[in-house]
Amino acid sequence: MWRTRRFWLWATATILCLLPLTISWWIPQEWLYFNVLSSGEPPPCLGLEARDAVWGNPIVSAVAGWDSVVVPAAFAVWLPARERRAGWVAGALAVAYITVQVAIDAAFIAFDLLLSEGCGQTWGPLAAWSIGFGLYRLLAALLIMIAIRGGGPRSARARATRRVLVVTAVIAALVIAAVTDQRQDTRFTGRAVDAEECYDWTVVHRAYGDTAPKDRELAFLCMARDATGYVGRLIRLPDRELLTYGRALCGVAHLPSTDPMTRKLLDQAGADDWSHSLMSVLVFLCPDAVGRTWPELVLSEAEGVQREKDYQTKQTSYCTDPRARPRARRQATTALFVSEGGGYGITDAGVEAGEGVTAGLETAFDNGVVGAYDDSATIRTEVENSSVCLTVKAYTQAPPIATRGWDRIVETGIRSPSGELNLWSWDGSEPLPNLAAAGPGRYRIRVSVRNQEKADLDTSGRPVEEHLVEVFPGRSTRTVTRHRAER
Repeated sequence: MWRTRRFWLWATATILCLLPLTISWWIPQEWLYFNVLSSGEPPPCLGLEARDAVWGNPIVSAVAGWDSVVVPAAFAVWLPARERRAGWVAGALAVAYITVQVAIDAAFIAFDLLLSEGCGQTWGPLAAWSIGFGLYRLLAALLIMIAIRGGGPRSARARATRRVLVVTAVIAALVIAAVTDQRQDTRFTGRAVDAEECYDWTVVHRAYGDTAPKDRELAFLCMARDATGYVGRLIRLPDRELLTYGRALCGVAHLPSTDPMTRKLLDQAGADDWSHSLMSVLVFLCPDAVGRTWPELVLSEAEGVQREKDYQTKQTSYCTDPRARPRARRQATTALFVSEGGGYGITDAGVEAGEGVTAGLETAFDNGVVGAYDDSATIRTEVENSSVCLTVKAYTQAPPIATRGWDRIVETGIRSPSGELNLWSWDGSEPLPNLAAAGPGRYRIRVSVRNQEKADLDTSGRPVEEHLVEVFPGRSTRTVTRHRAER
């Protein structure tokens, strides 16, 4: 059997289909990358957009491009069957599998190169690669056709041929319909959408879950052009090209930023990584891909608020009041979220939250706990982008110092002209009561901390670092360390 011409034709076709598995060894990597930004301001290329939409479809991408599996499988069926019907059908299906894909890809390229001015530069090396590799695939299909020629009953060949022609015609019709639909879509053909149309997303910040499906492409365009950090070249892209580029990013959203293709696309967008700001834009094009790593971005505003409340309630459930006596005039216990850089502060209500913070930061870093300047105090945390268990207590007179169980206790002074002292954090939350229990005047702030080193190593997601903040009247402005646990 292995001496027959048909056998060697099949074997050669199989080898040709297996060789591309080593493609990364002998094809320049940049030829395999998405190339829509190869020129400064490329024209609309509907064939390229349709190609990305078709091959980027999860179902299509799951069944297409498996020549290295389909052809060897067909060869394995042909070997025992050979001249019988099963052998011929296996070969015919393999030929149809390859030919339909090559024909569709060629139609996309021909549409742009023949009917769309300037798209040759936009396609760049991708067109040459697609044509060359398509011819390579067709060579394998041709060898299989020669190998099975004359095999199988004539009626079976006729029926199979008709089926292949019908399937090819249906697929071609769907592709033409998609391209035609894009040509008739005039919603996004200008240099940029109207600023007034973007108000709901760039000013009101409407969530993905509150955006109607028909408005999500518009929302993406608005958000992409408004997002900080995007390079000007990308922002200046016409609407269609920006949508195409966004879909290309969606296609690699499941890959790490170190992947070569992903790295190139992120660099073109001016993004270092799959950041929250980038994903909050892409979610309008590919919510499923974004939702796998950033589930909060696919929610409506109401769902997001409820999710935050549920999260806060759960985190606070891990925190308890560390000092029951003496009873304070006002008090509260919460899991306080601290964002990038960590820390939070206490400020008089008569000034902007954060004013005077810089002056207190140096002292806070010196003693590791707290520093103050005039009417603002800054408290340092070991963790960042996480929560700490915080209890605040407002007294009308100084409580006794309780050192047991605490790693460090530091006191400082602050002034409250308005008689209202509020706690703030870098993310803007102010969840706790007025800490100036005796009205306008000067106050002492005593901060007790523990479990900072433990929190720095913890990976449970629960608040581990604990703070007790006690505020009471006192004229001194000195910063004093009251307790430091021995190591």
